[in-house]
Amino acid sequence: MPKRIADESLASYLLRLSLRNGFTSPLEWLDKPMWSAVTKNTISIKQRQLLSELVPCAMSTSDLSLAPKHSILFLDCHTDMPRICPYCVKGKGYLKEKWRNIGNLSCELHGCVLCDSCQECGEQLIWSPLLLQGTCTNELCLCPIKSYPISSQINELFIDEICDCLLASLFIQNPYTTVLPIYHHPSVSDFNTALEQGFNFLSGKEVYDQFIERLGDAISPFSQLPEKFQFFPLTLLIRHLNAAWPINNCYVSFLQTPQVSSSSNRHIESFIVTFDSAIKLLGITKKQIFHTFPELSAKKVIPQNQQIDIAAIINRTTISVADM
Repeated sequence: MPKRIADESLASYLLRLSLRNGFTSPLEWLDKPMWSAVTKNTISIKQRQLLSELVPCAMSTSDLSLAPKHSILFLDCHTDMPRICPYCVKGKGYLKEKWRNIGNLSCELHGCVLCDSCQECGEQLIWSPLLLQGTCTNELCLCPIKSYPISSQINELFIDEICDCLLASLFIQNPYTTVLPIYHHPSVSDFNTALEQGFNFLSGKEVYDQFIERLGDAISPFSQLPEKFQFFPLTLLIRHLNAAWPINNCYVSFLQTPQVSSSSNRHIESFIVTFDSAIKLLGITKKQIFHTFPELSAKKVIPQNQQIDIAAIINRTTISVADM
């Protein structure tokens, strides 16, 4: 049995072990929940004990994530999909554990960005023995994985700033986001593209202006609501940023600029936010929220991500104001 290399990820070791024993995948000798737990970095002590009966080094805790939480979106800064330096893989034939941490954007030896997708076919890399050869894991492609230089501005980002960029990219994909999803891991199909999109949004006024235009566009589901509801996605983004960005100054200017208020009595079907966001948006107390949602009053503790639909309250409020 080959030894696990000091800085090797457990997933990489199991891939190498599979090849050494004539298997094409760890799933040929491990059950699916076990392999999933290894790749997702959620392997429990009990699972480690069971795995160690086959692979003694599985009891090592060097691959456990003990880092503090950096993002509102995810609990663990380790990706559940592989990211690799193709040059290191071709030279050494294994995957490093630290490549899974999103705080590491590039290879410290080669200076190239860590890859999580194929530059030829665009498919996301998966946990496959093909990775150990530096080959695309899409069997219809099988091209050598290629990397590229990373922008020095992006490469110098700290992990809190990286998490901000991933958060911003979520709003690029869906500008009408009113509730943030919570994942166990960073959940993006093309990490480097999402990172760049988020960085450009947080740093450049052009992308910011485009975002404001989308929120204010007539096709927006919130287009005829009062300003605080119409532009709530922007407020939600700003509220959860870790670092100071140029977009913060844009937001301050936005708040200081009078906006054209809608005179429409539009009836909105749904406006889902978290419990805390509802209180801040509506400017009401918890007791008033409980009056509208009596089922919440029975809970001893309101979960941080408790979602409620405040459309009915918004409709009552906007109609009352319009009638005055």
